[in-house]
Amino acid sequence: MTTPKTTPPLPSLTLLIAWACFFLPSVKAGEISITPTLYAFNYREFDERKVVLNEETGLLNALSFSAEASLAGHWRSGFGLMLAKGTVDYDGRTQTGQPHHTETDETLNAWRYSLRHHTQLQNQYAQVGLDLVYMNWTRDIQPKNNILGLYENYRWWELGLVAEAGMKTAWQGQLSTHLSIFRVFNPEMEVDLTAVGYGQPTLSLGEKNGARMALNWTRPLSSDWQLGVETWFKLWRFGRSKDVRLSNNSPFGITIHEPASTSRHAGLNLTVTRTFSD
Repeated sequence: MTTPKTTPPLPSLTLLIAWACFFLPSVKAGEISITPTLYAFNYREFDERKVVLNEETGLLNALSFSAEASLAGHWRSGFGLMLAKGTVDYDGRTQTGQPHHTETDETLNAWRYSLRHHTQLQNQYAQVGLDLVYMNWTRDIQPKNNILGLYENYRWWELGLVAEAGMKTAWQGQLSTHLSIFRVFNPEMEVDLTAVGYGQPTLSLGEKNGARMALNWTRPLSSDWQLGVETWFKLWRFGRSKDVRLSNNSPFGITIHEPASTSRHAGLNLTVTRTFSD
């Protein structure tokens, strides 16, 4: 099967590491972090009557890398890269309405740029700012019981307003909360229909809003190292695409569309951070 092209994560990771290695030591203060994540995946598609057409649920393995630096005044800037991968359960139905159970291989890539204004008090802090995120998600539904599989690639941007507040706690720790409200921009889905002669059409999806909430506890391990534990939940939606007519150079053709959908993701992060200061 010929699969749609996706953006490779290696060049982005190389640029991020290079930025961290060469730029961070020259600034007033900064940090780099690595975060393994236990990632809970949930995706549902709906018809026009809000009836669930199919659902995918399961656990993914995820790893994130981020770098942050202080700018002039109270401003901070950061870059991040996340990769999540795994196999989840698929529960849906065929075109004829028969129940269909199989598995889906999921791969999610996220590239993030953040800008924050930081206010520090004696035992508390607050941050407000913006996040710009590019997401790339491949969804590979596996064939089973003489039913063909399906390969889809989703791509979109997220622009969000972010607020964060924290305070010192006992055990030399710091407890913080995070809230982000974002808008999904330019979502599209490329589907591989070469097996049935219709190529790889791209469908434009409806733009919707989303949100992310998190609770984080951080404890210093030394003057330069920190350990953090975070639990988070993220929700976003895609609107139904328009109908698209496809032809395979014959008198016959098909009309397809991508249903409306909701993604509900949650996770448990374990973050190790190395800080730099002059």
